[in-house]
Amino acid sequence: MRVETGVDAGRRIPLPQPQGDQSLRLGIGRDDDANLRFADSTMSRNQAVLLWEGGAWQLLNLSKHGSLVGKRRLREGAQRRLELGDELLLGETRVTFLRDEAPPTLNAFTPSAPNLAGP
Repeated sequence: MRVETGVDAGRRIPLPQPQGDQSLRLGIGRDDDANLRFADSTMSRNQAVLLWEGGAWQLLNLSKHGSLVGKRRLREGAQRRLELGDELLLGETRVTFLRDEAPPTLNAFTPSAPNLAGP
């Protein structure tokens, strides 16, 4: 995940890579106990939960004010499966749901030095 706007803009948040039927639950919010903690004062202490279920990440909204996935508002208690590229609005913080980005690999080909013509 990449934080696009808000106090934490530019922050990258790596998510664990679940194995098999493993289920995970990651709390999102301002609370000290949140797994994914943000400094955004407009975010609820317990804004939402990221759930790994059925081989996909889901967002469960816990906030009375709602969370947005794209342009769709999730009311309190609503859940939605996340797709790569989804934008989440949690308080005033916009987060893009992305696949982990691997560092670029160096090309094994190294060009030879150019031939320089003499005078």
